[in-house]
Amino acid sequence: MRVRSVIAALGVLAASGLTSCGPGGAPLRLHHDTKRRLSYELEQHEEAPHPLVGLGGSLDVGASIDLACIGSEPDGSGHYEVTVRNVKLTAPADTGAAVDTKLGRPVPGDKIGANAVVMSLLPRTGVVVMDTTGSVSGAKSDIEIGKHVSDFMRTKPVAARKALYRLAETLDAGPLAVRWWNPVAALLPPNEHVPTGTTWTATPPEIDTPAGRLIAKIDVTFTREGDVAVLTGKGTFSPAGPLLESRSLDLDGASLAMTAKIDLARGVLVSYDETGRFDFRLRGEGKLAAPWAHTRKLRLVEEPTK
Repeated sequence: MRVRSVIAALGVLAASGLTSCGPGGAPLRLHHDTKRRLSYELEQHEEAPHPLVGLGGSLDVGASIDLACIGSEPDGSGHYEVTVRNVKLTAPADTGAAVDTKLGRPVPGDKIGANAVVMSLLPRTGVVVMDTTGSVSGAKSDIEIGKHVSDFMRTKPVAARKALYRLAETLDAGPLAVRWWNPVAALLPPNEHVPTGTTWTATPPEIDTPAGRLIAKIDVTFTREGDVAVLTGKGTFSPAGPLLESRSLDLDGASLAMTAKIDLARGVLVSYDETGRFDFRLRGEGKLAAPWAHTRKLRLVEEPTK
């Protein structure tokens, strides 16, 4: 199941009650300054005990990435080179895959040699466009990554292929930026000047899951910590329409919580945290639970002097 599509699809389509009142004079937006370089650490943890919706256990994947602004547009959008420098993967033992490219040596538990393969492919760079809300466009999939990982996984067990698919996603620099920055764009209001304490409701696009087509509504609140804007959002999912009888799962409930912090003085994303849970249940005999839960963390680790 493409649960990541839940995350990537979140975009603010509706908001109300927003008045023009600048937060300390600085717009609630990102700034894209040519020649600025930013480094981030990304971490994602997944829990999916049933193999129908995941790896049948826990999975941790992370990346160290650089964003280099190579140009800007009159509307404030920035052109970026996104470079994946290092990757880390911890997966169930039966996958036989373990990766930590920062070590620069074989990783315990990596029975299929995934670490060496990933090291041979790094660094990976993609080019994207990011607007002032953080929404990323223009990303193209890395054809070399797709082919290389596809060839590597061809003779591997099914469990290993699932882990390698996650690795391929993490190595693909452009789409990686889309999945991590677009949720931030979902939290920002249409009006860039809003007073502290303002709240609004976001209605993301509908999503497809094995339990049917779902729609979410997210309540977002804006507060401040000095020069840092704090955007917190909480939402739930519900069926977007009649459910198909052919669906493999039922949904007992689903929730999503997000927090983004933006340095208003520099117009830079400082951090992003997300937790989500989908309480799926098999439709067959026994109606066993098949939950999928995740946490995601993004951190700015440095901003080199320009």
